[in-house]
Amino acid sequence: MTAKAATTRRPSAALDSSFSLRKPLLLLALSVVLASSYRRLTSGPYNPILCAVLNYNCPDWPVSGRVASGFEEVRKEFQRNFREGEEVGSSFFAWKDGKPVVELTGGFFDDSYTKPYPEDVLQLVFSSSKAVAGIAVAHLVSTGAVSYSDRIASFWPEFGVGNKENVTLKDLMGHRAGVSYLDPSRAPRPEDILDLDGLSEMLAGQPHNFNGTTTVGYHAVTRGWYINEVVRRTDPKKRSLGAYIRDELASVLDIDYYLGLDPALHSRVSRLVSMPILHVLFSVFVPRKWQAEPIPQLMIDALLSPESLGYKVLMNSGPKLPWYELWPRGFNRKEIWMGESPSFSGMTNAKSLSRLAAVMANNGVDPVTGKVIIPTETLKEALEPLPVLHDPVLGNPIPFLTGGWGKVDKLVHGDTWIGWAGAGGSMIWWNKDENLAFAYAMNAVKLQALGDKRSWRLIKAFLEGVDRIKGRKIERIVGEVKFEEAPPILKV
Repeated sequence: MTAKAATTRRPSAALDSSFSLRKPLLLLALSVVLASSYRRLTSGPYNPILCAVLNYNCPDWPVSGRVASGFEEVRKEFQRNFREGEEVGSSFFAWKDGKPVVELTGGFFDDSYTKPYPEDVLQLVFSSSKAVAGIAVAHLVSTGAVSYSDRIASFWPEFGVGNKENVTLKDLMGHRAGVSYLDPSRAPRPEDILDLDGLSEMLAGQPHNFNGTTTVGYHAVTRGWYINEVVRRTDPKKRSLGAYIRDELASVLDIDYYLGLDPALHSRVSRLVSMPILHVLFSVFVPRKWQAEPIPQLMIDALLSPESLGYKVLMNSGPKLPWYELWPRGFNRKEIWMGESPSFSGMTNAKSLSRLAAVMANNGVDPVTGKVIIPTETLKEALEPLPVLHDPVLGNPIPFLTGGWGKVDKLVHGDTWIGWAGAGGSMIWWNKDENLAFAYAMNAVKLQALGDKRSWRLIKAFLEGVDRIKGRKIERIVGEVKFEEAPPILKV
């Protein structure tokens, strides 16, 4: 071998030697990353990172409130949610026969894990806002200012274009008004929502999404803006929906519910906490059958398929936000809090939502003061079921009532509940037949559509408490999946 050949081979040999020395370190680093990722995925999405990975410096989760005798298991499940890293801050309130039997608040105000989550917190509750809008409209109908059968164009002439001339208030409440989505040019920015007159012009000209054919298509963000204009044009005092709720519901019941939040109250708002990116990627790319809590297909379409109807409805109809403000980050903007978006921007808490649900469960009468909030005749009309039709937005038929609430049997199998739930996890539901009501609100969001294992556990424990008190033995199945049966490696 010549000296030159030997010389040219030495760098390769040096690299081989260097790699051999580094290989154990690389394998060790890869093992640490994989082990840390596994720990992060299986410890609960909302444990602080050091707690999740190293079981170090884990929070001492505060829980306050009371439960009536017979409902002690609800407190245990509530504490379990925090212990397993499923929460940052949340509240769960439940009523039975016109009396509060569960009043629980726990966790932290934000993901600094320092300030406790207060009972009177203000929380953006997304589509749980729709249930409250329905209650307010029913109240307005009870005054005779408008009826569910009125054509919207009869008091808002500009609305009656683009094949919408025959759309009624009942159609709008039941998600069949043909305005599930807005054309991109009409989708409002957060600042546009603050100008209700200008917003009215943007909304009125939107053509019917289905060429005038009555079609159920979930109005995820748009319904509230249209309802607001209906209220402004039919209320004798010309109030917005936010002002109407404040005067006719919130002040009467002494509860917190705001559409169009005063800046003086901003300090009470607990900002929404996003799921860690590792959990989001797992939920999007791992096969659904391997997940304990799979993301609904509608949400995946909205995230990944710009041509889908779900994208048009959820992502492209406003409020227009910068691309980098991924959901729910953009909804922590103060402009969103200050605007009136009755389909998604209600600022409230579980205590207040549960009081409204208790009124509805108690035949429209406030169980605390005895005041009639929704008269019997109006409530009877509002609870009339609408024809069940296939919903191309949601992908399956959802039974809606004239008052705009869902009437579902998928939440509690074997029972029918009225109300609605919000993206991220919040909910407000009532059962008029048994005079039961509950509400749940939180700052840490998840990606399911009808609650998730946090609320399902609480509802199950609440209903089992009711059953024990009534001497019933019923196997309660709550939620759309049996999350407790998922393989341990996939319980994320």
